[in-house]
Amino acid sequence: MSHTTQDRIDGYRRWAERVRLQTQTATGPAELLDLRKDLVAQTYELENACLAPVTIGVVGEYSAGKSLLLGTLLGRPELLPVSTEATTGNVTAVRLGAGPPGSPVEVTSASVSLLSAAQVSAGAVFILNKICNTVAETDLPVDVSTLRGYHPVRDGWTTFEKWCRRYVWPEHPEGALPETSVLAIRDSAWELLRIRDALDRAGELVHPTNAGASRPLHLDAYAEGLTIGGARRPPSSYPVRAPAIPLPAHTELTATVLREIFPLLGRITLQVSVPADRWPVDRLAGVQEVEFLDFPGLNARGAARDDFLSAALLRDTHTILITVRSERPGTEVATRFLALLAGHGRSKAELADSVLVVGTMFDLLTPPAAPTGAVTVDQLARTDPGFRDLARTGYELTGRRPDRIALTSLLHAIDAHRMPYRPDRELAGVLAAHRAVVQQRMAAWRGIGDALTARDATAPLARAVTAAAEDGGVEALRTLVARHVTEHGVRLKLDALRRHTATMHQLVTTLGWHDTSTSRQAGDDVVNDLFRLRDELLAAEQVLVGGAAKLRPGTADPAWRQHLDDSLDLLRVSVARTVFAWQGWDETLDATLHTGRVMVPTSAAGEHVVDEDDEEDRRTHTPQTGGGGAELLTNTAQLRLRFAGLVADATREAGRQFNRLTALWVDETTKALGSVWNGPGDPFDEPARAAALAALDPDGGANRRTWLRSYTQVQWVVRRIRRRSDALAQPAPLDGPDVPDLFPLLPAQQLPWATAPGQAAVTSQDEGQEQHVVRLLRMRQEVTDGVLRVAQQRLFDALVDLADRVRREVTEVHQEIPKAVSIERLVPDGSAAWLGGNTQPGGTTTGSVWQRLLRDWPTDLDSSQEENK
Repeated sequence: MSHTTQDRIDGYRRWAERVRLQTQTATGPAELLDLRKDLVAQTYELENACLAPVTIGVVGEYSAGKSLLLGTLLGRPELLPVSTEATTGNVTAVRLGAGPPGSPVEVTSASVSLLSAAQVSAGAVFILNKICNTVAETDLPVDVSTLRGYHPVRDGWTTFEKWCRRYVWPEHPEGALPETSVLAIRDSAWELLRIRDALDRAGELVHPTNAGASRPLHLDAYAEGLTIGGARRPPSSYPVRAPAIPLPAHTELTATVLREIFPLLGRITLQVSVPADRWPVDRLAGVQEVEFLDFPGLNARGAARDDFLSAALLRDTHTILITVRSERPGTEVATRFLALLAGHGRSKAELADSVLVVGTMFDLLTPPAAPTGAVTVDQLARTDPGFRDLARTGYELTGRRPDRIALTSLLHAIDAHRMPYRPDRELAGVLAAHRAVVQQRMAAWRGIGDALTARDATAPLARAVTAAAEDGGVEALRTLVARHVTEHGVRLKLDALRRHTATMHQLVTTLGWHDTSTSRQAGDDVVNDLFRLRDELLAAEQVLVGGAAKLRPGTADPAWRQHLDDSLDLLRVSVARTVFAWQGWDETLDATLHTGRVMVPTSAAGEHVVDEDDEEDRRTHTPQTGGGGAELLTNTAQLRLRFAGLVADATREAGRQFNRLTALWVDETTKALGSVWNGPGDPFDEPARAAALAALDPDGGANRRTWLRSYTQVQWVVRRIRRRSDALAQPAPLDGPDVPDLFPLLPAQQLPWATAPGQAAVTSQDEGQEQHVVRLLRMRQEVTDGVLRVAQQRLFDALVDLADRVRREVTEVHQEIPKAVSIERLVPDGSAAWLGGNTQPGGTTTGSVWQRLLRDWPTDLDSSQEENK
């Protein structure tokens, strides 16, 4: 981090101190006391954000090697507990400090942050809601009405305990749910009861006055705050609440105590010294500290609390290191983490900008056969499904940024760098058995890496494969992390500081409105404008909701029914033209009319080498062709092979009709929105409108304006249309188990006019010949109808998907429409007695405090100017 950047951070901190000091000395009516308290709280949040380290979150499914990856990255593989099962059960913060060259990597201090009483209560409700959702999703015959709106920490545990005895651990076997059904909710129920028992034991450790405090730990005890052990395995019978002696507030947190109150631990913080010659961590972000956050793995049993903790801490994480297992790199777990972040207001672009992807256990991915020459990454992906899946996952999570993908083999890295490592006996046996395989596979991947770099040495994935084969990918990953922290992590931290400052600016602005001689008129103007804005937004919402309904097949709008019918007619004609264009239909028809038969080869081409000099051999073993050179039709399998190509052509035509319909929709909707907003311009660019929203939101209205702009134009719909249109223009191959259901004929049926060599021909007087002609024409129509059904369904799917997207966007944006009660609260009723002037009751003048702060607000901290930039 440059001195200039650090100066800016110091500027934010100094400004927070000034605003807090002047707010604490200002006076005013009781109605505005909460606003002033909010402002003071925001100054503390800004100050804490200035002092906070740049954070790197390590996330992924359980047993994906996150803890071992972090330890190996720092040069001490056993830094955190590692096992073959889910091991880490709390968030671990590893704060890095630069040690002298040659010194060992070591933990110099440890501390634990306990959850506050409010956090424990919120976490319990989170788990309770998960139980209710699981019951609803699985249709279990379980009554959860008593659990809805219930807070066990606040209201007591009796209700939940009775519910558990009734459904989860029934006291009477008759009427009990099958064991396989109850497993879905027993893990979460056991989690809640463990929180109950931990609260009984913790006593004053979670008292509000001790909320979230950081407590020192002995270096021999911190592992107990991380290791899950067998505590998550639910008992087979109801766990009776055992009596416990509550702990006093200043109890020493020994290993035994940590085990007893494990569900109440927020995070463990380790201060780790890393020698400069191993990894110069002091240069990652300059004078600011860098902190790795090792998150518990998702998809583990009984880990709803982990989801809750991750959601809270991931919001402010600057760099997100997503680990995926190289041999099964599915994105389900990773996308769950990203969904947690998206739910807290971080856009997809911001998330993609924050993400690095690490394919761990690269040694478990079986290498393909060694290439005979130079190859590209794309060629390797086409020929090797495992590598293709890994690359695709990395592309999806990083927003198609292969330079943010790393590959690692940690066992190979430990050996290559000669790192000291003493795992437990079980893990040591697994690693020892696998070590020879690792060496062999890494040697094979080294050859593949050489072939990749020979074609393009700058390709990021080629370099990643080579790095993994050389030293397990550790040095390349360190470089990747350092670059991202320097280029993006610091910038993301500054963005967070701007958001805190924007909230402060809005609060000061609101206080200033209520503290000046013109505040009454200003308040009235703001309220009136917000009510007008609300009416306009609701009208625009109706335009979009009605427009989404028109996109659906079966719409009640007669004009749009006609538009859809026209497109279906055009699609029908195009499909028929495409299917009929195959010359084999006509030539097979001519052959059956002329000779009454089509010769069937006596053996497959792959079983017999045709002698081109032997006329009889060619005639009896080679499929016949007509006079125009087209292959004659003897078996429905020939049509099945052509079916996929016909469907692809028809899908492209469906894409053209999709473009036609959506162009009509965009034009019609744009005009309708224009009439609502009285013109094509952005209504939120008006200064008065921006000021009105700034009065309503803690961030100055910037985030709300971003959402509400979806109601003023349809460019966001156009982008979605373009993506769907591109997918229709380049349809995926038609393969897999669905093909037999889509193909309208029997898959491999020999046709009646196909005859073996030497079989008598059907004469022209034979009525079978006429039936052949009718059957051939009927088959052509059946193939046409089958192709049309697929193309028509894909068109319908695209339209319905677009309509659903519009409705989902409307549902989300609707929450941002200013509510009447929120608008009315802008001008407190009790402030009318003093809104007319600057002098407060008692003669204290405060109007100048807020105006002076706004006048002196540093230009480089002005949120509105940052937004304009």
